[in-house]
Amino acid sequence: MAREIQIEITGSAYAASHATARPDPKAGLMPGQALVLEGADPSVMETWRLGVRDHDGAFLGYIPIDHRRTAVDIARGCVVGARIARVERQQRLLDRVLRRPRPPSRYLAALHIREPDWDHTAPYRKIDARIHRLLRQAGRLAQGDPDSALELYQQAVDLIDALDEQGPAARAWRTASHPINQISRLLERIGQERRAIGAIDAYHARHDPVGLSAEAADAIDRRRRRLSTQVPPLA
Repeated sequence: MAREIQIEITGSAYAASHATARPDPKAGLMPGQALVLEGADPSVMETWRLGVRDHDGAFLGYIPIDHRRTAVDIARGCVVGARIARVERQQRLLDRVLRRPRPPSRYLAALHIREPDWDHTAPYRKIDARIHRLLRQAGRLAQGDPDSALELYQQAVDLIDALDEQGPAARAWRTASHPINQISRLLERIGQERRAIGAIDAYHARHDPVGLSAEAADAIDRRRRRLSTQVPPLA
């Protein structure tokens, strides 16, 4: 089933302050005009926006993505079309009476979103499901058999790396978070503080497109600071 959402195009080269004589690159766009989106790489999710160009390649601005579902849809290749939905001219009566410059018009883009290609994405989803199973198994073993749990956590990390290395579309299907919080907590509990520090530092040195929850990120930062006061530096 396809759906459509509308998002405002913002942040163009046109200065919102009216001191510039540069024309708004979006001026003249009409409802129904096709748009081209760029920059939908989920490995750069922290930007949460897409570049927008017209059919001639002229840069128009950005579409900020304010909720994760749309960002993930775009990263997974589910957005199959974009067009100008409507143009809203903004000038109040008082502005006209006082002959104030007209504020920039608002341009809203319609994104046409379809269901994913389930057959094509099946391998990515199977790897993601396998990661979740390994994490659950490791969690069950952590208390009584920490060595086996650590081995399973490492298998999960290896699969995370393998999935991420397959490119943006594959990364977009990873829903499992990196288990660095569980790994470092377990290493600390069994007295391997130096390994825990090394694991946290190695995680911070990598780029994780999915990232951690705020709770997990805070936990490993506090653990790293605590352990750094307990473990003497190597000579």
